[in-house]
Amino acid sequence: MPGGNEVTISLKKGGGAGRVVPAVAALLIVACAWIGPEREWDNPYDQEGINPAFAPTIITIYPDADTALPINDSLLMVVEARGENSSIAGYQWYFDDEEEFVATDQGVYRCAWGTGDTGTHRVTVRAVNEWGMISDPGKFTITVRSFAPYIMTAVTDTVVSQRAEVEKSFSAGDSNGAITMYFWGSGKNGWDDSAAAVAAETVTASFAKPEGGVLPVRWGAQDDDGLFVLDTFILFFNRGPDSVRLSRSSSGDTARFISYDIINGFGRISCSFFASDPDSFDTMTYAFFLGKTTTDTALFYRGRDTAVIAENLTPSTTYSWKLSVWDLFGDSCQASGELITAPPPPPPEGMVLLHSAGVYFQMGQSGFDSAEAPVHAVGFSSYFWIDTTEVTNGAFSDVVGTTAGDADREMPVVDISWFDAALYCNARSKRDRKDTVYAYQSRTGEPGKKSVLTGVTLRPDAAGYRLPTEAEWEYACRVDSLTLFYWGNDNLEAPAYSWTRENSGAAVHAVALKKPNQLGLYDIAGNVWEWCNDWFDPQYYSTTPLLDPMGPASGTERVLRGGSWKHSLYFAQAGTRSKMIPQNAANTIGFRTVLVIK
Repeated sequence: MPGGNEVTISLKKGGGAGRVVPAVAALLIVACAWIGPEREWDNPYDQEGINPAFAPTIITIYPDADTALPINDSLLMVVEARGENSSIAGYQWYFDDEEEFVATDQGVYRCAWGTGDTGTHRVTVRAVNEWGMISDPGKFTITVRSFAPYIMTAVTDTVVSQRAEVEKSFSAGDSNGAITMYFWGSGKNGWDDSAAAVAAETVTASFAKPEGGVLPVRWGAQDDDGLFVLDTFILFFNRGPDSVRLSRSSSGDTARFISYDIINGFGRISCSFFASDPDSFDTMTYAFFLGKTTTDTALFYRGRDTAVIAENLTPSTTYSWKLSVWDLFGDSCQASGELITAPPPPPPEGMVLLHSAGVYFQMGQSGFDSAEAPVHAVGFSSYFWIDTTEVTNGAFSDVVGTTAGDADREMPVVDISWFDAALYCNARSKRDRKDTVYAYQSRTGEPGKKSVLTGVTLRPDAAGYRLPTEAEWEYACRVDSLTLFYWGNDNLEAPAYSWTRENSGAAVHAVALKKPNQLGLYDIAGNVWEWCNDWFDPQYYSTTPLLDPMGPASGTERVLRGGSWKHSLYFAQAGTRSKMIPQNAANTIGFRTVLVIK
């Protein structure tokens, strides 16, 4: 043995030789049992093999498979290693193949990955023995997942009233933790406010924008891992109407009547509403109040129309008005003021009103020409105006621009055809801004010069001047009288009322020199025949409509009424009829016009 006494013993066979005596044997046993102190080896790599050292071996590891981990959660990693003829001095932990490592004395290590560490991470661990020898690596992977908070209920875009204060609730959740804080803000940057989460994970915030318009809002929630979720929505604070005004049919400072009930003394005016609203998509509703004083204004109209007709207004009257407008969200504004109605419109020049609506009279006469019978009832649905005199030369010239017959302005216009009279009616309607009644296809000649029209039709709904129907003429002549003449049956009174052959001196006379009838109509009997609107039919009285008869639909001659300076007193009777083809003219024929109140 290294370091002992070397003893050489020779052992021989046979005889006594070769036997070891007991003392010697005992000595040998003792000498071999003592080898001295064990040597301490400082070099583990000594090749003599007396006390060899080996690298440690990892025998267990946890986790033993790829593992998922939420961020900010810690994971306890455990490793167990064993050394051959050596003890484990510590462990080295490597992450994502980095050269640097974390050293631990024991085979446990707790590690957490933060919000920026999402993804898969490689973990390598090695054991180190007392001689500094390193084991083969143990490996596994950790996948760090971001369990971010989520919106539980999204806040929708909303349009609200300009003056509203809007409350909105924010609600978020987290599948791997808890919501700790809510944030919200409006405008361009930053957060206006925040609140710690409550048990229900919902908070409520209020928003307002008194000036109206778009308010973008953003809000978010943060969980206990520091993760954040963001959402946005828009509040549109409706901008209410900022002005409203009333416009009316007017003439100067007064409200002009678009129509006037001359019988009852009431008129109608047109009122239009104009509102200004910054939000063009808004729908406006108007309320229009009207009264004779500020204390008696009553609701006249409510709705979305921008124009209404105010009715039953008296002329020359001051009315107080108030106009309110509001949009779909109830935002509103209003205006008020006064309007003065115009005076009653003057009657048409030189005309008198016949209160004929609803009136019936007995038309025709018996015992004379068969075309004037039978006597029959006729009624009217409208009032109408009629000229107090036959149309004069002066009136014809002023309206048409040409003269006809005698140049004396006070003389009735004569020597004109039925077509000349129709053209005068149209020209007078145009002058007075009324609808023209007579339509035609072509014309030859000038008005007052025996003109001729083709394709003449009458527009029954046109509110303009026209020739009287035969029924209108006879009613205006006799009114409710059943006598032969409008003044009675006495021929001796005729010279006071009419120019006929018996007293005219064979000449036409200026208008209005004789007494008028009870309506104030002059020369309705005598002086000149008067064109009527109707075609002539001797049998028409047998089929005349009860209400508003307009005469036959067609014919070759137009009706004449009233007699003339050249004809006998018989033709001045209220019921006498005559006729003439419409293109003819004579110095005994003139006309007067009517204007029906529609």
